[in-house]
Amino acid sequence: MYTDGKKVDSDYNYVGLYIQNWSTGTKAAMYRFEAVDKNSDAPAYIVFNDHMIEPAAAAHFHLKMSNESFMRLSTRKIPGPRSSLPI
Repeated sequence: MYTDGKKVDSDYNYVGLYIQNWSTGTKAAMYRFEAVDKNSDAPAYIVFNDHMIEPAAAAHFHLKMSNESFMRLSTRKIPGPRSSLPI
């Protein structure tokens, strides 16, 4: 990852998953990772989501990052016309 041209990194620990249930009926497994190096400029929290509950080949996936919390990642909306869709 690059911020202002500076390379930043951290190792991450897998801290579990949760099943996201949206009001639309859509469900997804959200895999959570937390940075080992709390002093790094790398994102503190990363969530991986491939829209699958059962094992299957992923058609596409999302990586969401935050320095705030896992909760922030599960409630953030896409800006613009698609803002009503969960990410």
